[in-house]
Amino acid sequence: MQQLACPNCVTQIPSEKINIEQMLAVCPTCHTVFDFSHMAEEPQDRKRKTLEMRKMRAPQGFNIDTSMDGVEMSWRWFNWSAVFLTFFVIAWNSFLVFWYRMALSSPFDGGPQLLMIIFPLAHVAVGVGLTYHTLALYFNQTTLRVNNDRVQVKTFPLPHPWKDSTIATSDIEQVYVRQTIKRNNKSTSVYYDVRAYLYGAGEEILVKGLNNPDFALFIEQELESHLGIEDRPVHGEFGKA
Repeated sequence: MQQLACPNCVTQIPSEKINIEQMLAVCPTCHTVFDFSHMAEEPQDRKRKTLEMRKMRAPQGFNIDTSMDGVEMSWRWFNWSAVFLTFFVIAWNSFLVFWYRMALSSPFDGGPQLLMIIFPLAHVAVGVGLTYHTLALYFNQTTLRVNNDRVQVKTFPLPHPWKDSTIATSDIEQVYVRQTIKRNNKSTSVYYDVRAYLYGAGEEILVKGLNNPDFALFIEQELESHLGIEDRPVHGEFGKA
């Protein structure tokens, strides 16, 4: 334990004025009685309590596993759009099966039948893509691990177009969240990327395509806290004035 000093007059407290059992001390100069239990707490204990508090603040559906030298964050891709997509994909693919069953049920008769086979190929590609994306929503999860040496992002079990990444922590200058809005004639989709500015090397997308802004902002906060990065506004950053 460090040397006790009176919080009122900064006089050092002799041992005979210290009650270890009650964690109380009396100043021999100004006679102030004060509690010093917070000073008896080891740095590791304070850090452990801080890690537990972070875990309690995690958004619902977001898992965080903390240790003394790093943190692991993970989340599943599932959201309720997967249920809608399931019915849509079943209807889409059922129609294609019905179409090709008709096209191939009779002996080949040349041009018209060939056109029936070739015409829906683009729809087949869309069906395959939607089916794969729906399966990914049900089964995939992303894990982000950060320690003193590196930040590592992995998604599994299904491969995906967003590459996994590993970045040395010493290369990261700033972390921020970027919002992306995609509009078409019928709907608007909003996504959030967690990005890192690298010293002299542009930026890197750490996590792409989150549809929950709380996840994105929590990841940014945890990375900044663990890496000791001061939060500074970045042009175009989501959630900052």
